[in-house]
Amino acid sequence: MYLYNISIIIDRSESTVFLPWLQEYLKSSRNLSVNFLKMHNAQHEGETYCLHLNAQNQEEIEEFKTDYIIPIQRQILKNHNEKIFIFDSLMEYLPLS
Repeated sequence: MYLYNISIIIDRSESTVFLPWLQEYLKSSRNLSVNFLKMHNAQHEGETYCLHLNAQNQEEIEEFKTDYIIPIQRQILKNHNEKIFIFDSLMEYLPLS
């Protein structure tokens, strides 16, 4: 099983516009099974939010990228260029023994 993380760093000047849009976008995505989190004590300026997807395989991750992340990236590039940064990371769950 994998944890696919999207981190979104928002300049404070953009948060009142982008954050409501993101929340509405995520709410309108009925098939979405993702956690929405706010990161505290981040090491950079602005506000940081994360989307966490638990996925069984790489295909689920690719589908999530295509269906959800690309539209978010388009919104950022169109309306918030250089004020919001987005990056991803992929982690695999490992057994302790």
